[in-house]
Amino acid sequence: MWNLQNTPFVEWLGYLDNLHDNDFEEFKRWVYRQRNLSYKWLEEMGLNYKDFSIADDDGLIIWYPDTENEPKKGKKITADKYLYENYLKQKHSRLLAASRVFLNNLKNEEKYYEQNFQLYLQKLKEQIKALLNHTNCKSKFLKKLFSSYSQAIDSIPQKNLTQDSFNLKDLPSKKPDQILKELYTGLRNSPPLIDCTEKEFINAFTGKSVKEGIKWLAKTKKGDPNIHLIIFLLDCLYNKSLLSLTEADLESNSKILYTFKRPTGLFFKRNDIKSSKWRFRDRMKQGLSNETTHTHTRIKLLIASL
Repeated sequence: MWNLQNTPFVEWLGYLDNLHDNDFEEFKRWVYRQRNLSYKWLEEMGLNYKDFSIADDDGLIIWYPDTENEPKKGKKITADKYLYENYLKQKHSRLLAASRVFLNNLKNEEKYYEQNFQLYLQKLKEQIKALLNHTNCKSKFLKKLFSSYSQAIDSIPQKNLTQDSFNLKDLPSKKPDQILKELYTGLRNSPPLIDCTEKEFINAFTGKSVKEGIKWLAKTKKGDPNIHLIIFLLDCLYNKSLLSLTEADLESNSKILYTFKRPTGLFFKRNDIKSSKWRFRDRMKQGLSNETTHTHTRIKLLIASL
């Protein structure tokens, strides 16, 4: 699910491998072209040197003023950080922007609980570590930039989803497994409302762990997953005394979050489930709307037949 070859850090690695040296030389030439501006900068520093050279000292631009007595041994003026940072920001604005977007997209609650997401974050940090340890990562600007990427990943919540599946009760004439097989078949009939294996479905309602979860296929008119129908299904099971739920379970979203997924396999957002619960309660008070009556009736009849 997680593609480690298509990250901005891989592109940054290519930059350090192939472009950095040429980029640095081009930057030196650019600085020379700005020499007249640089004279002004030197004067503002209280120095009146007309001749100077640029040397690569630990990846930084170092200004060595020439004097007659001590050629290239005058007062060392630290790298022109402003020029270097702004040059790189202008030349590689696309990659810098892509890196920001990539990191922002990682800070998405839907992803926090996904299988192998924490491992993926660790692999990304390894890519960033390779950048920081690269022989061409000499400038303070790049070190600071790549370190900020690592810190951004560290700020992502390290969450692991606690096993919290449902528990179905016995009926006088049927055991949970038999009830769930019938329920699974009914929900899988065309048009299917769920996508998962029978074993995964049974695990989700017998207190066991799930791997892929139950993909909920029912959609709203806008094409979004219809979370309202998940709540309606659970409500029907609860009202028939099939679902074992405490008061805390009724208020919590953790069981739905753990067992049900989007059609793509991504987790739902807690806030989406919470808001759907409130809408469900309001609509139950007002009566079901005509737009979803057919699916509601289908679910209601299916539960009644168990």
